[in-house]
Amino acid sequence: MDLEPRDVVYPPVRDSRPWHALEHAWAFARLRYGDGSAQADRWVHQIAEDLRAGKVEDVIARLKRLHPKTAELRESLAGLIRYYTENAGRMQYDEYLRLGYGIGSGAVESAHKQVIHARLRQAGMRWSEAGARRLLALRLLLLNDNWALLDRMRMPSLA
Repeated sequence: MDLEPRDVVYPPVRDSRPWHALEHAWAFARLRYGDGSAQADRWVHQIAEDLRAGKVEDVIARLKRLHPKTAELRESLAGLIRYYTENAGRMQYDEYLRLGYGIGSGAVESAHKQVIHARLRQAGMRWSEAGARRLLALRLLLLNDNWALLDRMRMPSLA
């Protein structure tokens, strides 16, 4: 079986983005309680705690019981409920934590900086997308000590 560079560059990972879930909660909380209010802070932190504990359905049920007075609040709440409902399958944060997966963006951002920026953004370097993919595939083989996969990679000519 031949591997394409993209097969090595993008290893399988769980899609887990709690920061998006909380961004949506903050947007509604700011509208409902006011920007910077202690009540908004407590409300979002309770949602964060419940999501982290795997209680996505409980959060959705609680949100559905709210009855905002303004059209703007109703629209924001509907968007929040829709987001949580559509993404509930990816919001199993308790399970991700139990398995040792990170659920924040820090690890991804750090890996991006260490793997990509460290190699591709050195002085005077310019890369085509195809060339960058090839180089990153090799860099990931090196960093993950997977050189045995090198002979299975198919690298089409750049010319």
